[in-house]
Amino acid sequence: MQKKTKHISKEKFSLSPKLWWTSIQQIATGFTLIEVMIAVALFTVIMTVGIGAVLNSNSNHKKTQTQRQVIDNLSFIMEDMSRNLRLGSAYHCGDVSVGIEDPLDCQFGQTLAFESVTGVAGNASDQVVYGITSDGAIIKSTDSGATAKNLTPPEVLIDPARSGFSVTGAAPYASGDRAQPRVIIRLSGKVVYRNIESEFNLQTVVTQRLIDL
Repeated sequence: MQKKTKHISKEKFSLSPKLWWTSIQQIATGFTLIEVMIAVALFTVIMTVGIGAVLNSNSNHKKTQTQRQVIDNLSFIMEDMSRNLRLGSAYHCGDVSVGIEDPLDCQFGQTLAFESVTGVAGNASDQVVYGITSDGAIIKSTDSGATAKNLTPPEVLIDPARSGFSVTGAAPYASGDRAQPRVIIRLSGKVVYRNIESEFNLQTVVTQRLIDL
């Protein structure tokens, strides 16, 4: 008994020219003008926000870097004072207009003079002087205040009311003072850079290396 084979006409699977053209149009259809405008607008917004964030981050990095350089400069000034004071002697705190070569204690002063390690004892014209000015700067003199140079950069403003020197034990051993000469340095103020203010407070204690005899 033979099986009957059904032949399916290919015409049932073929598309009419109209349907074929419609299918091609659906496949080849692009974006409409409104879709393009929306895509461009979104891209513009994203790029604007992204570029703004990058520029802002770069600006903050430069400000932070500049502030760090200023603080490093201030730390160097503190280290310069500490090193010279440690090697020096005959600390004179406070008024340096009279007897600058004579040791003098003070609870809180804006000026500190002393004999440098290379100075001549008793010579009133070769004292090293550090001072805090009323306009917020730190000055240094190596000729007993005859001439002075500014140590602080313009971005640093020292607060004279909170910054200064304290000296104890400056009197000679022969006078009955048995304490080793010691200096406390306090620096307070702010760093101003592009209208951004950053406050700082630094303090260090320096003891004379030379034995006070």
